[in-house]
Amino acid sequence: MLRDIFTNKWILSCFGFLVIFAGLCYLWYQNEIAPYKEQIANLDEIVHQFEKPQTATTTKLTEQAAVASEESITPTPENPINEVGTESTDKDSKPQAKQPSLETASAENAPISPFGFGPYPEVPTDYPYPKSIPWHWDEEYITNLEETLEKALEVRGVSFTEHMKISELMSRVGIKLWNEGQTFDGLISSDQTGLIYPDNPDVLYVEWHEVTLPNGDVKRYMSGTIGSALSSISIAAQQGLEPPPDWLEIRSFQDGIDPYEFLGLKH
Repeated sequence: MLRDIFTNKWILSCFGFLVIFAGLCYLWYQNEIAPYKEQIANLDEIVHQFEKPQTATTTKLTEQAAVASEESITPTPENPINEVGTESTDKDSKPQAKQPSLETASAENAPISPFGFGPYPEVPTDYPYPKSIPWHWDEEYITNLEETLEKALEVRGVSFTEHMKISELMSRVGIKLWNEGQTFDGLISSDQTGLIYPDNPDVLYVEWHEVTLPNGDVKRYMSGTIGSALSSISIAAQQGLEPPPDWLEIRSFQDGIDPYEFLGLKH
């Protein structure tokens, strides 16, 4: 009976037709969804640039939208941190330098901050993170950024306007630090403290908590951290089971930079 089925011309013809039809459907599918695949890939790239794995609520300035390192923070509901990564933006999505349309500071029409911070500082020619300067972003770039960060900002409870304000503060802090001869791998802005933290591989900002064990001993552990140096710290050290490495400088969350005080600005 099976032999009759495999030798029946009608059955073989139908089978051949189905194979050809399936192949044509596959080619049509691939052709139709190609543009969408490209859009998704571009979106993923933007997300990778502006939303590195968040560990608390911080914002990072470097070659992108702010100074900091999200993966360097330990996330907790009480300690959210907003961050923008350190890598350079992709050539297809990088901001194009374009003078934004803002108020004028003087008769010379010098552009000034829309947040009341006054004229923008001059960006040093050797500043390592020129693409992170928000007042150099054009309208199209800002619109795409707002759409990309919509959900992340909603989780943080921060508006996009506030995000742009933080980005400008971080850029201003970064430029001033650079002019003072200080180098850094990024800057991190914490929603919890309102401070900005220069990110260096040998410095870790830590918030300590203590717990009393059943035997009466008190154990201190890292309940929150800010800095990319966290990736070099063992879990045991984070849990207080062993001391941090000697080469690591441990600082307090309160050792960050108050941007308003540092820049001489009013809240």
